[in-house]
Amino acid sequence: AETDHAAEADLLDDGLVVGRDLGDELVGCARVGADMEGKQEVDSKTHARARLFVDDRAQSVASGELEVPVKQGAITPEHIAAELGEVIAGKAQGRTSQDQVTVFDTSGIAAQDLAASRMAYDRAVERAMGTVVEL
Repeated sequence: AETDHAAEADLLDDGLVVGRDLGDELVGCARVGADMEGKQEVDSKTHARARLFVDDRAQSVASGELEVPVKQGAITPEHIAAELGEVIAGKAQGRTSQDQVTVFDTSGIAAQDLAASRMAYDRAVERAMGTVVEL
């Protein structure tokens, strides 16, 4: 089945998602899982055709999702459009057209995770969304 957005998270060593499996209409892919050298979840061809966003450039290239495509020569670190914080702060533009493919790689920055979680929680409370679970 084809989709226009995909989110993926795994801890598998062989969890490669091939771009053709996502379909020609893919416009957004957010993923988390490649957390050490040599791991890759989205194929290099998809990275090469996408506008790339990361939480941390150096981390993403050194041991995150983009490490393999950079080593293969499919992309360079300069292919990264922006870090998430730059987009949120209005210092960089996100998606620039309706048909543009974007990929976001999060390799895990605790402070950003906490800030994003708090923002999502606050918005849910404001909108009376979600379910409170007693632990």
